[in-house]
Order: sequence, then C-alpha cells, then structure tokens
Amino acid sequence: MFGDPLQPGREVMKRVRTEQVQVAVSCYLKRRQYVDSDGPLKQGLRLSQTPEEMAANLTVQSESGCANAVSAAPCQAEPQQYEVQFGRLRSFLTDSDSQHSHEVMPLLYPLFVYLHLNLVQSGPKSTVESFYSRFHGMFLQNASQKDIIEQLQTTQTIQDILSNFQLRAFLDNKYVVRLQEDSYNYLIRYLQSDNNTALCKVLAVHIHLDVQPAKRTDYQLYASGSSSRSESSGLEPPDVPNPILQNGAALEVLQESIKRVKDGPPSLTTICFYAFYNTEQLLNTAEISSDSKLLAAGFDNSCIKLWSLRSKKLKSEPHHVDTSRIRLACDTLEEEESEEDNTGTEMKILRGHCGPVYSTRFLADSSGLLSCSEDMSIRLQRIPAVATGVRDLGNDSQRRPAATQRSEVWKLMGLVHPERGRLSAAVGFLAVSSVITMSAPFFLGKIIDVIYTNPSADYSDSLTRLCAGLTCVFLCGAAANAIRVYLMQSSGQSIVNRLRTSLFSSILRQEVAFFDKTRTGELINRLSSDTALLGRSVTENLSDGLRAGAQASVGVGMMFFVSPSLATFVLSVVPPISILAVIYGRYLRKLSKATQDSLAQATQLAEERIGNIRTIRAFGKETLEVEKYSSQVDRLLQLARKEAFARAGFFGAAGLSGNLIVLSVLYKGGLLMGSAHMTVGELSSFLMYAFWVGLSIGGLSSFYSELMKGLGAGGRLWELLERQPQLPFNEGTVLDEKSFQGALEFRNVHFTYPARPEVSVFHDFSLSIPSGSVTALVGPSGSGKSTVVSLLLRLYDPVSGTVSLDGHDIRQLNPTWLRSKVGTVSQEPVLFSCSVAENIAYGADNPSSVTAQQVERAAEVANAAEFIRRFPQGFSTVVGEKGILLSEFSLSLPLPFVSGGQKQRIAIARALLKNPKILLLDEATSALDAENEHLVQEALDRLMEGRTVLIIAHRLSTIKNANFVAVLDQGKIVEHGTHEELLLKPNGLYRKLMNKQSFMSV
Repeated sequence: MFGDPLQPGREVMKRVRTEQVQVAVSCYLKRRQYVDSDGPLKQGLRLSQTPEEMAANLTVQSESGCANAVSAAPCQAEPQQYEVQFGRLRSFLTDSDSQHSHEVMPLLYPLFVYLHLNLVQSGPKSTVESFYSRFHGMFLQNASQKDIIEQLQTTQTIQDILSNFQLRAFLDNKYVVRLQEDSYNYLIRYLQSDNNTALCKVLAVHIHLDVQPAKRTDYQLYASGSSSRSESSGLEPPDVPNPILQNGAALEVLQESIKRVKDGPPSLTTICFYAFYNTEQLLNTAEISSDSKLLAAGFDNSCIKLWSLRSKKLKSEPHHVDTSRIRLACDTLEEEESEEDNTGTEMKILRGHCGPVYSTRFLADSSGLLSCSEDMSIRLQRIPAVATGVRDLGNDSQRRPAATQRSEVWKLMGLVHPERGRLSAAVGFLAVSSVITMSAPFFLGKIIDVIYTNPSADYSDSLTRLCAGLTCVFLCGAAANAIRVYLMQSSGQSIVNRLRTSLFSSILRQEVAFFDKTRTGELINRLSSDTALLGRSVTENLSDGLRAGAQASVGVGMMFFVSPSLATFVLSVVPPISILAVIYGRYLRKLSKATQDSLAQATQLAEERIGNIRTIRAFGKETLEVEKYSSQVDRLLQLARKEAFARAGFFGAAGLSGNLIVLSVLYKGGLLMGSAHMTVGELSSFLMYAFWVGLSIGGLSSFYSELMKGLGAGGRLWELLERQPQLPFNEGTVLDEKSFQGALEFRNVHFTYPARPEVSVFHDFSLSIPSGSVTALVGPSGSGKSTVVSLLLRLYDPVSGTVSLDGHDIRQLNPTWLRSKVGTVSQEPVLFSCSVAENIAYGADNPSSVTAQQVERAAEVANAAEFIRRFPQGFSTVVGEKGILLSEFSLSLPLPFVSGGQKQRIAIARALLKNPKILLLDEATSALDAENEHLVQEALDRLMEGRTVLIIAHRLSTIKNANFVAVLDQGKIVEHGTHEELLLKPNGLYRKLMNKQSFMSV
C-alpha cells in the first residue's frame, strides 16, 4: 500500500557527500535570500538523526532576524509559528527549479512530517492535502488521498506523535506502527512489500504470529480492531496471506535482521520486541555476544535492551473476560478498559506497556549469551501499545460456572481448615445427637405396638422402664447438641475474625491507585457484611446442613427398614424437589451477589454523607441526600422482594410436597395395615421418620440457599484476598544508615495517574534536590506539585524515567523503609480517633515504646504543648473522627474544636517524633490565618533543621528561606533559581504568582 518514504533518502545518502548537501542547502538559502552566516541549517541537517533532534537543532534565519524553525519545547510553540516554518519548508520542497531539492528533500521529510503534526489540530484540511499532493507521486504511489489524510489526522498534538501516529518515519531504518481500528490489513500488506527492510518484516512476523490460532494451547490472542471484529465470528483476525511464514522463513528473517543490527552502523537503532516461543533457539543460532550493539540500542533518548524473551503460562486459567498481562521489567500495566463486541464477548483492552503476547516476562538468558549481572531494564514507553484480548477456544465458557463453583467450595473448605479440631469434635457430637434423635421414632413405634396389641394387660412396668431409658437418651442428645452449637459458634467467630484480619491486611497492602478506583464504602461492606455472611456459611449453616443430611440419610434408611415398598413410593417425589432446589439455589446465589453490591453502594453513600455532614448542612442538602439514600435502599428492597418471591415459591412447593407425602403415607399405610403387611406402631414410626426426613430436606434446602449466599459473598472477598498489589509492599533494598544522605533526583520522569491515563501530568520532568537543602516547588493549581510528593513516597511509579534517592532508583528500594525515612505534613493533616498522645506517637517506628516525656517534648518543639494542656484531659483527650472534635469528657463541659492550626502543629509533632531524614511539606500553611501561620511556620523551621526538605507552597513566608525554587507549569519546570533571582524576571511566572499574592494580601 505505502512505499518506504525513506528509501530514496537512504539511497541518496549513500552517494551524496556532506559537501554536496551543504551546497544544496546554500543554494536554497541564497535563492530565498536568507542569511546563512554560520551554516546552522547545515549543522542541523548533518547532526540530526530523528525528527525531534532535527526539530530541536535546525535553525533557519529569516529576513527580520534570527528565529528558530522549531523550538526545543515544540509543544509550547504557537500554531502560527509552525505555519510559518511549514510554509517555508513546503515552498522549498515543492520547488522543482532547485537542482538539489531531490537530494535534500528526503532529509527534510521527517521534519516536514513533524511540523505538519503540529498543524493538524488547528490547520485547514488543505494543509494535509498539500502534503499529500507533493509526496504522493514520489513516496506514496499506491496510497489513496483519503488514506493518507485519514492517517495524518489521527494525531492531535505533538505529544501524541509518540503514541498515536500510525506511520512514523525516521532516518534510522526503522518504523513504529500502531494497530488501530482498521489498520491491521494495511499493516500486514505494508510490511510484506518488497521494498521494506528485513527488520520491518520481523515486526510483520511478530504481529502475524500473535493473531494465528495455531500453536496456542488454550487461548488465542487477536488484534483488537474493527477489521477483526467485523468478521462473521466477531473475533477471528482477517485472513491475510503471509509468505514470510512459509517454509520456516520467519526464523531466517529474524536472524538476518539481528545480523544487520550487529554489523550495521553505530547510528542504526533497532527495536527487537519478539513474541516467539523459540527465541532462545534464535539467539543461539544468531551467535550474539553480550557486548553486541543490541545491548546498547537507543530510541529517542530512551534505553532499549534486548533480553531473552520467554513465554510463560498464566498461573491459573483465565476466564473469557481475563486478559494477558504483560510485564516489561519493572513496568506494570497502567489501565484496563472493558468493551463488548457484537458477539456479546467482553474484551479487556490493555493500555500502557504491553504487547500482543501470551504471558511474558524478561529474564536473563540461561545460556549466558545475553546475561548481565545488573538488574534488567527496558524502556519502551515510546512504543505505542497494541490493544490485545484473550478468549477461550471451544466451549469452555459453558463449563466455567461449574468449575468456578467447585473452586469456590474448596476455598470455603480452606477457611475451615485451621478450626478442623473443634469442628471435628462438633461433627462427632452432631452424629451423637442425630442418632439419638432419629432413634426416637423407632422406639416410640414399639411403645405404640405394646399399647395397641395388649390393651388389657398390665404393661406399666415395661412402659416405665422404656420411657425412663428414652428420657436419659434424650438428655444425652440435648447435651451433645448444646456442645455442637457452642463449638460451631466459636469456630465460626474465629473464622470470621481471621478472614477479616486477612482481608484488612490485603486491603492495606494494595497500591494507592487501587483506592483511586475503589469506593471506600464497598470495602467496608466487604469487611463487615460479606465476611459475616461467609462465616455463617461455613460454620452454623454447615452444621445445620450436616445435621439435616445425617438425619435425612438415617431417616431414609429407617424408612426402608420399616417398609421398603412404602419408602420407595414416598421417595419418588425427591428428584423433582432436588431439581427445583438446584434452580432456586443458582438464582439465589446471583441475587445474593447483586444484593451485596447494592448494599455496598448504600453503605458507601451513607459513609460519605455522614462523614461530610458539615458540608451537607452548609448547603442545606439534607432532603436531597435522604432522597438519594432512599433510592439506594429502594433498590435493596426490590432485590429483597425478588428473593422473597423466589423463597416463597420454593418453600411453598416444598411444603406442599411434604403434605402430599404425609397424605400419601396415610393412604398407602392404611392399605398395608388392612392387608396385615404393617402394624400400627410401624406406620407411626414410618410417619415420624417421613416427618423428620421432610424437615431435613427443608433444612438441606435452607443450607443450600445459605451456601449460595456465602458463595456470592465469597466471590467478592476472593477478589480482594487474591489480588496482588502492583507495587511491592515490603520488598527491596535497604540503604546503609551510615552512608544515607537523603539526596533526591527526578530524571526524565513521565507520569500519568492510573485512573486517568489519557492526562499527562509529567513529561520529561527533571529535578535535583541536594542532601540537606530546602527546595520549594511553586506553580499554579494542577501543575503537578503534589504529584511530586506522591512519587517520592512511591504511592505511584512513573510511567518512564527514574526517581532516585542517593543515586538509587526508589523502585529498587524497600517501600516501607523508604517511607520510614520521609516525614510529611500536608495541607489537611489527618488525626485518628484516639488520644492526642497516641496521634503524636503514631509517627514513631514503634508507637508503643514512646514515653510521655518524648510526646510532650515533640509537642513543645511544635508549639502544640500549650493548647494541648488546656484540653479537659490534656494529652489523654480523645480526638473525634478526623480530629474535628474531642470527646470522652464530661457532657456538661463545652465540646472544643481542634482548629486547623492546632491540627497542623499536632501533625508537626508527629513528624518530629518520626525524626525523618527527608521532609515533605505539602502546602502546610496555605489554609491558616496569620497568627496560626506564624506559630506553624516557627514549628516548621525547627522541624526542617538538618533535613532534606521539599516545600510545596504559595505563601511567601514559606518560600523565601528556600535554597532553591522551582516553578512548575503544565508538568514542567519553566523557571528555577533563588527567590530573589526569580523576582528579577519581569515576565516570569514566579513573579506573576508573587504579585497576585501580594495584591490579595493587600
């Protein structure tokens, strides 16, 4: 479809010397009457290897003076500037009179595309068409005008060139292609064209193999595009013949590509991103040594290293809605989005550092060809992600519910395992009580026979002995039943307690991004409601189910012992009831999960509104919030009514069946008595056994329904218990305390929040904070200041770049140790619901070992001791929720409120007790009045002594004493220096911010 636009340029470069290029450019400059005093254009052309470098280095001097064609920060330039430079280049490139335009044009082509991308958003459509009209004849012979315009218009901003542009040209013999919408067919045909390099064909083989259903054990990966979804099956990739794959040519192409890289020029950069099962064989065959250029390949100033790539099966078989998870060294998945195609199959789209491979991780090659003693790293953030999905082959989705149900039942049994001793004893007492209970009908039948067959005899003695014996037996049964209930109840509470502890531990270990996307009320509901429901399912309900099962089994056996024919007649009704119970149980399980989800939403709403009652009261929205909560409760009511309707239908049918059974027993038993095949006592025993069996079946039905409820709640709990945090919790390197300095550095950091991956917070952000210095970050709201604190605490990991501490990437350090060395004081500090002393001691590594003298000393240094002692109970005064009010003292005394300045000083005392090497102050005085600000600032000055300090603030009083001030705007540092130096810049952003503050202060 497209030819290689760089192929003519490469041919020209082989025969055109630097002098010829300089002559061609000089002719161009003289003809256009531009001043070329020092040849900056020639220098730019000769040195640039990528469009970015060319755009940053190339300088064109106009008639009115010297001006950059493209600034070093191109995303900040005005569209009009791009239009001017674009016009100049277009004029030169379309000037057929220039004898050297053909030689120079391939060199300027990347810059032409680069400038063009900055104009697509605001430029007219004619701009795109003019590009097409010039290059269609030379480079794009087989492309239609519609194709090239649509592809160029996919890019909106200059940042998107790194991820969204489908076809991007370089002077380094490489293409980066992104599968997007209907581009799959184009991609395969383009990469198969004869004039493409072997390296491009490698990418073609890689993509093509990943969409082939063959050689996949259980699951098939496919390119997620409209072309693949438009097929009749909705999932099959387009059938595009690929001659590269025939006769084992794929391996030869790969080997040829690696050899080209190995023997190629130093400037040749390569991306080797293979998804082959035979990669190890490939590397061994190619005989690549560890010092090959492959280990030092570069791409847009980002390091790319080739490691042995091995495929690894997932630990557990995924459902049809699962995804293949890709891990490239330390990089993790950024986001998952779900969408549903026209077949009803849910697809998971991965966005971030991922590729269309089964399940991949980078390992050091065992053969040593590519082994390295250092931790492996790979920087592929510049490579656009290819949306992938995973689905089951065959009809596995139809078998999944039963397999999943069995798995969850085993998980429930796993919860019971630690209590196996007590539960085993409970089962033993259950067997005793059940045997005693089920023996009663038999002996009662004998008593009836004695009375009925000997109406005139004196049988009082035998009857007394029999009744006395039965009484003792029943007493033993009652004692056994009581012990069973106690053991089951105590075991159930132990299981719930252990489950809640494990669940709470799992929640606290999750990364902060998890809480950004998960509602607090839902987590609380799982901790309280779901755990209790699951605990009852495996203890009390299990006990009742075992008892009902035992009694039903014994009862049925005794029924056959008393009268086999009558028992066969009665039990014919059991299969229909069993089928009805299975249907009811499955429906109830689904309904139970929906009820728990709805209850979590209601809990979330109540928790948020009650916690923010002052805001609701201030806006007078009590009625509105009651209506919202009422709608949530109404949803619960609707689900409860559905459950009640299902329960009524099932138990009504079961009760009717029981009554019909009793009636049938009386009818059939009467006929048997009339024919002398059954006595009155036997009929009575049979009726009682039938009654017990009916009750037991009802108990089994309740057991089954409650078990389904427990499984519904358990599914929600397993999600949290089995979820592995994407960031480590307590793993990694711990630095030596003696050599620890506290120097911080951000280097080329790119960051987006996982909940908002489309919004870039930092792009190539760099900042160095020396040990023991005080650095202030200033900037307008939304510029990324607080994000710096989050990255330093490793609440998030950057998408690319490094955040280092004393030269060590913090991703290699133990997060728990790292945070123990960092103290924070935020704009709105949080106080826990405990005493003031406990809140201050919370900052120590071991709060229980902190003495009262240490707490008071920290409070004195933080200017907090005076007002704390005025509290009714001093340091023992209990702080209410969020530290807003103080309680647990006499109701006759007024309830004092903790002001913002008081909370700040308590938080400073807490940070002092922690004694951190690094201190982060996130607008700690921005919400305080002048008096409180003075007291807090005085405490902060004491806290900052001898520490590495990063201040995020707007107030002059906080900033002016900083050693260094960095001004952030739109995720970049636009100014830096001392406070006095930045004020000297008349048009600087820092001075504007300070002037606004001075005006508001006045």
